[in-house]
Amino acid sequence: MRKIIVLFIFFYSSINAQPDKSLEYFDAGNIAVNKGQYVIADSLFSLSLRLKATADTYYNRAAVRKKLNRMGDYCSDIGLAASLNDKESSDLFWRDCCSKDTLYSDKEGAKTNKEAHAYFEVVCKMKYSTDNSYRKYTSSNKKIVSFDVTNNDTIYSLTPTLPIYSEKEEFIKMILVNNCEL
Repeated sequence: MRKIIVLFIFFYSSINAQPDKSLEYFDAGNIAVNKGQYVIADSLFSLSLRLKATADTYYNRAAVRKKLNRMGDYCSDIGLAASLNDKESSDLFWRDCCSKDTLYSDKEGAKTNKEAHAYFEVVCKMKYSTDNSYRKYTSSNKKIVSFDVTNNDTIYSLTPTLPIYSEKEEFIKMILVNNCEL
Protein backbone atom coordinates (compact mmCIF):
# COMPACT_ATOMS: atom_id res chain seq x y z
CA MET A 1 0.00 0.00 0.00
CA ARG A 2 2.88 2.33 0.82
CA LYS A 3 4.28 1.96 -2.72
CA ILE A 4 0.95 3.02 -4.22
CA ILE A 5 0.76 6.14 -2.06
CA VAL A 6 4.37 7.09 -2.86
CA LEU A 7 3.75 6.47 -6.56
CA PHE A 8 0.58 8.60 -6.45
CA ILE A 9 2.40 11.45 -4.68
CA PHE A 10 5.25 11.29 -7.21
CA PHE A 11 2.81 11.22 -10.14
CA TYR A 12 0.68 14.07 -8.72
CA SER A 13 3.69 16.27 -7.97
CA SER A 14 5.18 15.69 -11.44
CA ILE A 15 1.91 16.74 -13.07
CA ASN A 16 1.70 19.91 -11.00
CA ALA A 17 5.37 20.68 -11.60
CA GLN A 18 4.83 20.89 -15.36
CA PRO A 19 4.50 24.50 -16.48
CA ASP A 20 1.12 25.68 -17.71
CA LYS A 21 1.55 25.69 -21.50
CA SER A 22 -1.31 28.18 -21.85
CA LEU A 23 0.54 30.61 -19.59
CA GLU A 24 3.77 30.06 -21.56
CA TYR A 25 2.01 31.03 -24.80
CA PHE A 26 0.38 34.00 -23.05
CA ASP A 27 3.73 35.25 -21.74
CA ALA A 28 5.39 34.72 -25.13
CA GLY A 29 2.55 36.67 -26.73
CA ASN A 30 3.19 39.58 -24.38
CA ILE A 31 6.90 39.50 -25.26
CA ALA A 32 6.01 39.56 -28.97
CA VAL A 33 3.71 42.57 -28.37
CA ASN A 34 6.54 44.43 -26.64
CA LYS A 35 8.73 43.76 -29.69
CA GLY A 36 6.01 45.00 -32.06
CA GLN A 37 5.53 41.51 -33.53
CA TYR A 38 1.74 41.67 -33.59
CA VAL A 39 1.05 38.80 -36.02
CA ILE A 40 3.21 36.46 -33.92
CA ALA A 41 1.55 37.73 -30.74
CA ASP A 42 -1.88 37.05 -32.25
CA SER A 43 -0.87 33.46 -32.99
CA LEU A 44 0.59 32.94 -29.51
CA PHE A 45 -2.52 34.31 -27.80
CA SER A 46 -4.63 32.05 -30.05
CA LEU A 47 -2.59 29.03 -28.96
CA SER A 48 -3.05 30.05 -25.33
CA LEU A 49 -6.81 30.37 -25.82
CA ARG A 50 -7.03 26.91 -27.36
CA LEU A 51 -5.68 25.50 -24.10
CA LYS A 52 -7.42 27.81 -21.64
CA ALA A 53 -9.84 30.66 -22.33
CA THR A 54 -9.28 33.62 -20.01
CA ALA A 55 -10.47 37.20 -20.07
CA ASP A 56 -6.86 38.46 -20.00
CA THR A 57 -5.89 36.44 -23.06
CA TYR A 58 -8.97 37.54 -25.02
CA TYR A 59 -8.26 41.12 -23.97
CA ASN A 60 -4.63 40.96 -25.09
CA ARG A 61 -5.48 39.29 -28.39
CA ALA A 62 -8.14 41.96 -28.93
CA ALA A 63 -5.56 44.70 -28.37
CA VAL A 64 -3.25 43.05 -30.91
CA ARG A 65 -6.05 42.72 -33.45
CA LYS A 66 -6.91 46.38 -33.00
CA LYS A 67 -3.24 47.25 -33.71
CA LEU A 68 -3.52 45.12 -36.87
CA ASN A 69 -6.68 47.05 -37.82
CA ARG A 70 -8.80 43.89 -37.65
CA MET A 71 -11.69 45.64 -35.94
CA GLY A 72 -14.27 42.87 -36.42
CA ASP A 73 -11.93 40.38 -34.73
CA TYR A 74 -11.08 42.98 -32.06
CA CYS A 75 -14.76 43.37 -31.23
CA SER A 76 -15.31 39.63 -31.15
CA ASP A 77 -12.44 39.13 -28.69
CA ILE A 78 -13.23 42.11 -26.50
CA GLY A 79 -16.84 40.87 -26.35
CA LEU A 80 -15.65 37.42 -25.27
CA ALA A 81 -13.46 38.99 -22.57
CA ALA A 82 -16.47 41.02 -21.43
CA SER A 83 -18.57 37.85 -21.30
CA LEU A 84 -16.03 36.50 -18.80
CA ASN A 85 -16.93 39.40 -16.47
CA ASP A 86 -14.05 41.69 -17.35
CA LYS A 87 -15.35 45.22 -16.64
CA GLU A 88 -12.74 47.05 -18.70
CA SER A 89 -13.48 44.81 -21.71
CA SER A 90 -17.19 45.46 -21.30
CA ASP A 91 -16.63 49.22 -21.31
CA LEU A 92 -14.44 48.95 -24.43
CA PHE A 93 -16.98 46.73 -26.19
CA TRP A 94 -19.82 49.22 -25.68
CA ARG A 95 -17.61 52.16 -26.61
CA ASP A 96 -15.80 50.74 -29.64
CA CYS A 97 -17.95 47.99 -31.12
CA CYS A 98 -21.61 48.74 -30.75
CA SER A 99 -24.08 51.52 -31.37
CA LYS A 100 -26.65 51.11 -28.62
CA ASP A 101 -30.04 52.73 -28.22
CA THR A 102 -32.56 52.35 -25.41
CA LEU A 103 -36.25 53.01 -25.96
CA TYR A 104 -38.82 53.39 -23.17
CA SER A 105 -42.55 52.71 -23.49
CA ASP A 106 -45.67 52.58 -21.34
CA LYS A 107 -48.10 49.62 -21.09
CA GLU A 108 -49.83 50.66 -24.32
CA GLY A 109 -46.56 50.84 -26.25
CA ALA A 110 -46.41 54.62 -26.45
CA LYS A 111 -42.99 56.23 -26.06
CA THR A 112 -42.28 57.59 -22.61
CA ASN A 113 -39.36 58.60 -20.44
CA LYS A 114 -37.12 56.47 -18.24
CA GLU A 115 -38.97 57.38 -15.05
CA ALA A 116 -42.47 56.42 -16.29
CA HIS A 117 -41.75 53.33 -18.39
CA ALA A 118 -43.37 49.91 -18.15
CA TYR A 119 -41.01 48.40 -20.72
CA PHE A 120 -37.65 49.24 -22.19
CA GLU A 121 -35.97 47.97 -25.32
CA VAL A 122 -32.25 47.83 -26.03
CA VAL A 123 -31.13 47.75 -29.65
CA CYS A 124 -27.49 47.13 -30.47
CA LYS A 125 -26.01 47.46 -33.96
CA MET A 126 -22.48 46.15 -34.30
CA LYS A 127 -20.12 48.64 -35.95
CA TYR A 128 -17.86 46.17 -37.75
CA SER A 129 -20.25 43.40 -38.77
CA THR A 130 -23.86 42.89 -39.78
CA ASP A 131 -24.69 41.47 -36.34
CA ASN A 132 -27.49 43.06 -34.32
CA SER A 133 -29.28 42.37 -31.07
CA TYR A 134 -32.61 43.36 -29.58
CA ARG A 135 -33.86 42.93 -26.01
CA LYS A 136 -37.18 43.91 -24.45
CA TYR A 137 -37.49 44.08 -20.66
CA THR A 138 -40.09 44.96 -18.06
CA SER A 139 -39.40 47.94 -15.82
CA SER A 140 -38.12 45.44 -13.23
CA ASN A 141 -35.41 44.23 -15.70
CA LYS A 142 -37.12 40.92 -16.52
CA LYS A 143 -36.32 39.96 -20.12
CA ILE A 144 -39.47 39.39 -22.18
CA VAL A 145 -38.13 38.72 -25.65
CA SER A 146 -34.84 38.97 -27.47
CA PHE A 147 -33.26 38.19 -30.77
CA ASP A 148 -29.76 38.20 -32.16
CA VAL A 149 -28.76 38.32 -35.80
CA THR A 150 -25.36 36.71 -36.30
CA ASN A 151 -23.91 35.75 -39.68
CA ASN A 152 -27.38 36.25 -41.22
CA ASP A 153 -28.92 33.75 -38.76
CA THR A 154 -31.60 35.03 -36.39
CA ILE A 155 -31.94 33.49 -32.95
CA TYR A 156 -35.08 34.30 -30.96
CA SER A 157 -35.54 33.88 -27.23
CA LEU A 158 -38.76 34.22 -25.27
CA THR A 159 -39.80 34.08 -21.66
CA PRO A 160 -42.00 31.09 -20.75
CA THR A 161 -45.08 33.31 -20.50
CA LEU A 162 -45.67 36.05 -23.02
CA PRO A 163 -46.62 39.52 -21.79
CA ILE A 164 -49.82 41.22 -22.85
CA TYR A 165 -49.13 43.21 -26.01
CA SER A 166 -51.00 46.13 -27.44
CA GLU A 167 -52.98 45.52 -30.66
CA LYS A 168 -50.07 46.83 -32.74
CA GLU A 169 -47.95 43.93 -31.54
CA GLU A 170 -50.61 41.22 -31.70
CA PHE A 171 -49.28 40.08 -35.07
CA ILE A 172 -45.75 39.64 -33.67
CA LYS A 173 -47.12 37.66 -30.73
CA MET A 174 -49.07 35.38 -33.10
CA ILE A 175 -45.94 34.70 -35.19
CA LEU A 176 -43.80 33.99 -32.13
CA VAL A 177 -46.38 31.71 -30.50
CA ASN A 178 -46.95 29.76 -33.71
CA ASN A 179 -43.29 29.39 -34.61
CA CYS A 180 -41.44 29.03 -31.33
CA GLU A 181 -41.45 26.25 -28.81
CA LEU A 182 -42.18 27.64 -25.35
